[in-house]
Amino acid sequence: MRPRAFAAFGARTLVHPPLAVTDRGRVSIGDDCFVLAGATIAVGAAGRVAIGSRTYLGRDLTILCEGAVEIGDDVMASDRLTVVDAAPDPRDPRLPVAAQGLGEARPVRIGDGVFLGTGATVLPGVSIGARSLVAAGAVVAESVPENCVVGGNPARVIRHFDRARGAWVDGPPG
Repeated sequence: MRPRAFAAFGARTLVHPPLAVTDRGRVSIGDDCFVLAGATIAVGAAGRVAIGSRTYLGRDLTILCEGAVEIGDDVMASDRLTVVDAAPDPRDPRLPVAAQGLGEARPVRIGDGVFLGTGATVLPGVSIGARSLVAAGAVVAESVPENCVVGGNPARVIRHFDRARGAWVDGPPG
């Protein structure tokens, strides 16, 4: 792999092969990152992927980006994370779904210090707040506030940090 083919490729960053990237010039990776084997980053003509510094992305990562996917600093993702900012948009019931193209791209942002469990999926338009934890297998279809634990399909807030109490509290904030 030639790091200079990327829009940015940080110092001391290590990407294990195999890696499939459709357009490295649209992908930025920060300093001190690890991307393990089997990553696929498919970037459309208008897409941009930004991965922050000190981020660890496990094996078999899949990012499908038509618009914008931003992964913050100090993020840790287990194996088989899937992040998509656009999804199929079937409108004609006579045609195969794959032949109908994608819907509108909606940006995805994964905040600083987030942990994503094995097999998590982040769907279009989702923002995950800083220091939140996404449980293994969770399908995140709606945005998550900072300092929350989410799990399930669809993912829901299981716990959150209540600043007023200075403690973790079961259930969603508010």
